[in-house]
Amino acid sequence: MRGKPWSVDEERQLRQLIEEGKSLDEISRMMGKTGVSVKSKLFNSGLNSVKDATGVQKSVAAAVAAASSPVAPLLFMCRLLHLLPG
Repeated sequence: MRGKPWSVDEERQLRQLIEEGKSLDEISRMMGKTGVSVKSKLFNSGLNSVKDATGVQKSVAAAVAAASSPVAPLLFMCRLLHLLPG
């Protein structure tokens, strides 16, 4: 089942919210759209930069951010294996 098509103004608003760094939940709530609708529009528009990271993605991102450390590979593996809190 398809919902109401996105208007040009809604597409502009979506792009603005993405540029502001809003999360998927925030965008959905602010625009009165379902998360599925927003994800679909993002995918179809090539705007996949929304902050909707899973726990694993957050752990990997934290480990990569610490990559300047000489023990970064060890920290990365420990976090990836959930031996250290992220």
